[in-house]
Amino acid sequence: MGPGAARAAERHAATHFALGAGAVLSTFVYGTVKTGYAILGSITGGLAFALTGGRGDVARAIIQPAVRGDYIVTPEHLTMERPLIFAGRDPIET
Repeated sequence: MGPGAARAAERHAATHFALGAGAVLSTFVYGTVKTGYAILGSITGGLAFALTGGRGDVARAIIQPAVRGDYIVTPEHLTMERPLIFAGRDPIET
């Protein structure tokens, strides 16, 4: 293996490290926001359930998007190979 291949391997390893580190740091921020959104959505859905006299469809319409979706940022999200889904859809609708 020549010097060019060694440099390419180093760049490749550095890219993987940078994507991994970026994913971890992004997850700290994004995951905190997503978790807060899910908690508030669950509380709001519970209140909607109580205030509508126990209508589960109303609560589900609020809770499903809040708790579904991605909680962790991966390197695939950073390279745009996979979309990062914040508000998830109801699995019945998909």
